Parts: sequence; structure tokens; C-alpha cells
Amino acid sequence: MIQGLQPGPDLFTVHGKITYTFFAGFVIVNIFMLILGLFGSKLFAKVSRVSDSYLIPLIFTLSVIGSYAINNQMADVWVMFVFGIIGYF
Repeated sequence: MIQGLQPGPDLFTVHGKITYTFFAGFVIVNIFMLILGLFGSKLFAKVSRVSDSYLIPLIFTLSVIGSYAINNQMADVWVMFVFGIIGYF
């Protein structure tokens, strides 16, 4: 059960309104992302020209904050470091 909805063929008959609302939401979000991608691609390309001396500390800081914010535990930060090192090599 996910949020009170049981997956299976009855999902469309019993909870059809909710299911089709999810589908409609996905379609709307995909259209929005298409528009954002088309108009924002030039701006996104400029990010690739930002110096590494700015990007690396920013990415590092946001990664540490994000991993700590999950459970407010330093263990999550250490897990992030370990898997980051494994992923690098």
C-alpha cells in the first residue's frame, strides 16, 4: 500500500480519480519541463563555463548540508563521503 492506494488492476477502477490526477500532473510537469528546457538551455550552458574554484566549494557545501539535513546526523555526512570516494575511483 502506498499512501492508502493498493497497486494492481483495481487501482484504476476503485481509485480512478486519484490515479488519473497523478497522470495529468505528470503530463503538466513534463510540458513545463519542456518549456523550461527550451528557454533555459542558454542559461544552463553558461553554468558549464563557471570556474571550478567556485563550483567545487558550492557543490561540496550543498552536498554536506543536504546529507546532514536528511536525519540531522553526522553519520549521514560520513556515509556521503565514503560513497563519494568510492564513486570517484
